[in-house]
Amino acid sequence: RDRVMMDIKTSKASQADVELTEEDFMRVIEDEAVKTLLEDLDVDIMNPTGLFDTFDPEGTGRITITEMVQAILRLRGDPQKTDLIASWVALRSLHQKFDRFQLTFLRAHEAQR
Repeated sequence: RDRVMMDIKTSKASQADVELTEEDFMRVIEDEAVKTLLEDLDVDIMNPTGLFDTFDPEGTGRITITEMVQAILRLRGDPQKTDLIASWVALRSLHQKFDRFQLTFLRAHEAQR
């Protein structure tokens, strides 16, 4: 954590350019001061292992300060009904896309026979 914090403080790059790897993120998130800060922000961190994916929605393996702030804003407080509905709608859409892909794949496979 100290190394990461030192890198951030001494970096000449803008805050938007600062990135954390998953390993760095895990070290920072396990820090007691960070845990306290997140609790104060009403962000419940029960499972830090799976949390990196929430902070890295694009799957780049690195998170920027902007992504971190956006994730913290999404994680604040209790889940709202709209959050659950949005997740359900997104999952249903993904399921429909997969069904269409599967049908297209099966038709292509049958055409090759």
